[in-house]
Amino acid sequence: MKTARNAAALIASLTLITAPVLTACEDNTQDSSSSSSAASDSSADSSKSDTKDKDSNDKDKNSKDKKTATSDASPSQAGSSAKPASGDTQEITGSSTGLTFAVPKDWQDLKNLDPSEKERVAQTMGIDGAALDQQTAAFDVFYRAKKQDSTGFYNNVNMAAQTQQLASVPSKSNIELLLAGQGATLKEYTTKQTAKGEAAVGTYTIQGGGKTAEGAVIVVPTSQPTAGAASYTTIYVSAGTADEETQITNTIIDTIH
Repeated sequence: MKTARNAAALIASLTLITAPVLTACEDNTQDSSSSSSAASDSSADSSKSDTKDKDSNDKDKNSKDKKTATSDASPSQAGSSAKPASGDTQEITGSSTGLTFAVPKDWQDLKNLDPSEKERVAQTMGIDGAALDQQTAAFDVFYRAKKQDSTGFYNNVNMAAQTQQLASVPSKSNIELLLAGQGATLKEYTTKQTAKGEAAVGTYTIQGGGKTAEGAVIVVPTSQPTAGAASYTTIYVSAGTADEETQITNTIIDTIH
């Protein structure tokens, strides 16, 4: 129960600071049930063994179950090395979180625009340059496509500057709570292994500017676990289509380090 409260506290705080920003338009997967499925398969396999070996197999299975429970209750260690950025992407790094990942090469950094470009970009969002600065202030990185996609949407990614300590990877209900606070609807929840450790990923839909945007929220560790807890931050992907969202999200998961 303590872990659940910690996760809920994280989600509540992140809801306040990391709402996905839907930039206005100008005029596959393994879900959380995989652990129980794997346990079920293990149980089925052990039942096929000889009666003579049953006690030994049961003991081994109980030991494995305990290890699985321990793993599910705490942040995972970092996985394999991140994939290198491809030629059509650029690596971006958050100065606060220290996380680096790849986004499309032709995207621009909305936190570092010259004054004239800032005003032009802000106009496409229905705001002015000062409001754009305020909107991006809470984020460690905020990148957006220079051109609209086929639906008239500017695909974008932002990452919160603030991090929180968490004793476990956020659950499906945690992600639902996070998205519900922002008016978004969860489509699918899964966990993904990254070079920084296990991340929670929730794909969603959200209404904005008279359009339905596709998105993903990624809650990812920024540090290795210490004393049973790790530091996490949140990354939001917003896109005009589900295919674009999937491609952007997968690139982030593959390259983050």
